[in-house]
Amino acid sequence: MPNETTIGELLDNLQTITPPPVAASVVAVDGSHRPFAEEAEAVQHAILSRQNEFSAGRAAARGALVQLGAQPVAIPRGEDRRPLWPDGIVGSISHTKGYAAAAVGLEAEVVGLGLDIEDATPLKPELYRKILTPEEQELRQATPLVGQAPRCKLTFVTKEALFKSIYPITRQFFGFQEASVVLNSDGSWRASFIHDRIGMSPDYRTHQGRWRMVGGVIVATVCVVRDGQSSK
Repeated sequence: MPNETTIGELLDNLQTITPPPVAASVVAVDGSHRPFAEEAEAVQHAILSRQNEFSAGRAAARGALVQLGAQPVAIPRGEDRRPLWPDGIVGSISHTKGYAAAAVGLEAEVVGLGLDIEDATPLKPELYRKILTPEEQELRQATPLVGQAPRCKLTFVTKEALFKSIYPITRQFFGFQEASVVLNSDGSWRASFIHDRIGMSPDYRTHQGRWRMVGGVIVATVCVVRDGQSSK
């Protein structure tokens, strides 16, 4: 179970990779969090560990809402499993072994927001073809690490964050091989798409993709903004 210092370190790193309009929170997945009634319905038939992850994610989301200056309200789950945020709020929730994290922002300042956290254990080689484009596979063979992070796992985390930032806007699924990411050892990353089938407005663009690895955990964030909008 993560201790408070470790959670504090993870939160500090998460806050360094979110732009100023975005608020973030991290909590332990320890069974101590209680969901609102309308949230609990989504996982009432799930196993206990899944219920604990879900409840911790909602607790992290409410903590982020408070940091943003919003009310800590219920965040139900839609039929497509995405969080249903209060009007005017965009956000993202993620969890990994022992941790749950959330980031939220005002829709007037960021159109979409993606967050993913995963343990830094390298992915199994049989998953490479499902996640990496052919060019990314070649780069992984040449340089398997980005900084100290396994390149394939970091690619997975950034593409998860990318999907979470875009899907609530378009409501269209896209595969990991439909997106390409450039990962930089300074903690920045950027994404592009192989074609235009994702359905995102040409007035929107991904902005400020960033990542960190701390305590064996990789965390990545990305914003979607309107052209001319800097997200400060």
